[in-house]
Amino acid sequence: MGITTRWNYSHSKNEIMKTLINLSFTLYFFAFAEAQQVWDDFTSGPLKQITTLQAEKVKIEQPGKSILGGTRYITYNVTENPYQQLFQLTVQKGVLISSTGFGTASSMSITYGGNRERALNMDLSQYKTIKIAFKGKSNFARVYLNMWSNGANRAFWRGNGENHVPFQGSINGMGVNSEKVISIPLEQLTAKEASAESPSAFNIADVDSVLIQFYGFPATGVNYAIDKIWVE
Repeated sequence: MGITTRWNYSHSKNEIMKTLINLSFTLYFFAFAEAQQVWDDFTSGPLKQITTLQAEKVKIEQPGKSILGGTRYITYNVTENPYQQLFQLTVQKGVLISSTGFGTASSMSITYGGNRERALNMDLSQYKTIKIAFKGKSNFARVYLNMWSNGANRAFWRGNGENHVPFQGSINGMGVNSEKVISIPLEQLTAKEASAESPSAFNIADVDSVLIQFYGFPATGVNYAIDKIWVE
């Protein structure tokens, strides 16, 4: 009986340790999940390649399970194409790819959420940074951010008061594409100044829509690939 009792005690102790370890992993998982919220990993809402040889504005609506608010709204604007060079846009294999030819200037915006029935009602007060991961890029571009809460109440980011952000030039001196992540600190958001027509009551705890703009102007021939947008 004594031997059996000691074995049972040891067995129970091992089971308790296993339970505590499993609980620790579970708590860590939930803490990590709370610390990072993925807005778009481009694994859903595939887009068959769009190609154009002329200056035009293209609007696309893409529903998907892994997209913030359930839908990705893309507006692509090709403003000059004097040499009839190819412009291409596609979402496939977990990446959004934009490619404009020589002499061609373009911009792209991605919107998540909106007003009324499309409102995200998203609380970002517990997060610090929006991050955008690029698998690669070339040439010059700028990234701008706009957010709205409760109608016209807007906050924006333009690179902490500058006209551009660290998204310029090739990834390295040899011009070889490689991964790059840009960070947008939420504390650097600037609330739009109030006016008689538009009060300034932006609330980071109640964000209804997000607009991210990728500008190639004034440069031409800008190419890049985005594979993830998230907040942490």
